[in-house]
Formats: sequence, C-alpha cells, structure tokens
Amino acid sequence: MDFNGAQAAIRAGYSKRSARSIAQENLTKPDVQDYLRGLTEQSLKRNEISIDQVIGELKAVAFSSIFDHLTFDREIKLEKLGASVKEIEMKNEKISKVKMYDKVHALNRLLDFYMLSQSSSKNVAFNINLNVIS
Repeated sequence: MDFNGAQAAIRAGYSKRSARSIAQENLTKPDVQDYLRGLTEQSLKRNEISIDQVIGELKAVAFSSIFDHLTFDREIKLEKLGASVKEIEMKNEKISKVKMYDKVHALNRLLDFYMLSQSSSKNVAFNINLNVIS
C-alpha cells in the first residue's frame, strides 16, 4: 500500500491522464475513506505505532529549533538532536552542517490531525510517510 491515489487508479485500469482526478474524486467517497482509514489503522497496529507516537514525532519537528541543540561555544549536543534532524554532515571529524526537517510541513500535518479530530463530517485528507533508516 503506497497511499498514492493516482498510482492506485492506474493499477485499477484508468488512464494516466485521468488517474489524478479519479483518485481525487474517489478520496471524497465515504466508503473509500473508511476503507483507507481501516488499512491505516491495521498498518499502525501491525507495526506497533500509535497515532500519539506519530503526533509526538511531528511535534518534535514542528516545535524544534537548532538553537536548542547548540552549546555556548557553538558545539552541537548530539544526544539532544532526536527526531528533528534530517541530516548531519561531518568535516575533519567535526559536525559541519545540520539540516533540520521541514517545520512547516510538520505543522501542516499536525493541523491535518487536528482538523480530522474536530469534525468527522468534513473531508480532510492526510498522508503519513514513514521512512525507516537503519
């Protein structure tokens, strides 16, 4: 399951040209929303992930600041970086660059969760992309 509506429409036999609009239309249908919600819940349960954990990670990104991780002499406290860091570059065995995850994107995802929890009558769509790095 890739949560890509256009690709799902293509796999179902729709043309590439119409796939995006078909996917958008299908996502407004309550039975399709219920089905996808069920698949998502099964996946979260199977992978032992709770919505609270996902929201916690989004909060860590959304409300983080690189300044929370710097010491007075501009050294970076690695043990405190956590979920908010996307990439670390090293030069001469020292950290030369830290790239943080997109705060605006995380805030938008949190807003999606909030809107979904506020009203079940509104059509609110959200995507969860989980990247596992080992």
